[in-house]
Amino acid sequence: MTTKRLDDYYNRAIETTISELETIGSKVVTDGEQMKPSFLIYPIKQLINEYYTFSFDCFSLKYADGQQRILPRLIKAPFRYATYAYTYLDLAKKFTHLPIKQAVISPSALSMVYPTATIKGYSHEQFLTDLINESEKDIRGAQDCSHTFETEYLKVLPKLFEFHEILTK
Repeated sequence: MTTKRLDDYYNRAIETTISELETIGSKVVTDGEQMKPSFLIYPIKQLINEYYTFSFDCFSLKYADGQQRILPRLIKAPFRYATYAYTYLDLAKKFTHLPIKQAVISPSALSMVYPTATIKGYSHEQFLTDLINESEKDIRGAQDCSHTFETEYLKVLPKLFEFHEILTK
């Protein structure tokens, strides 16, 4: 399948999701996260072959319904996002004038990508600093681009910095 054809499918899926939410009277809509490869790894998916690996010690989330999500392990510094959540909003905005809600991944989930063994020349403390900085960019970007934003994330930002200070003491 070509990229153009896949993009057409994504566009239709997002348009359908938004249209159905509007039809039932939703005051706030979402794109349904149709284009995200996974909610858990959307920020790092494009970097997997270069910066990450799947190995026996990968962190795994197991859900009650039997689903499982695995986070790859970081193998190369620095930690960074390739994709921010707010980048998914531009397409959704084409299909609605209603407020759009966009979810962002929590830094606590992404913190599990750091390996149990230290990466040479890249301490866990530096990783946490990079993670918090990238998470802040993701949260602030979603806030700036979104018609609506969960205020809980704004409350989280100061706590992220407090958490970082505790861990790096």
